[in-house]
Amino acid sequence: MLSDVSLIVTAGHRPGYLRALLTGIARYLPEATTIVVNDDETKPPYFDLPAKTIWEQTKPDTFLTRKRNLGVQLIDTKYATTVVTKVI
Repeated sequence: MLSDVSLIVTAGHRPGYLRALLTGIARYLPEATTIVVNDDETKPPYFDLPAKTIWEQTKPDTFLTRKRNLGVQLIDTKYATTVVTKVI
């Protein structure tokens, strides 16, 4: 069941990619909990957030590892995975 899954999204300085990702999650995985750890000034009103979203705002230029650790601390489901917003 997707209601047992948390999707951890680390984001910052790429609001277009994050917006596209969150729109896809809202459309195709609405039952999953989405945990967003963001370190830029773009705030939730800019996005179409999935229904079950936890938004954690961090200081600018927070390192990726720190953002992932913050996301893991917010998990409230049985399973979790990280989601990449941009593949290089």
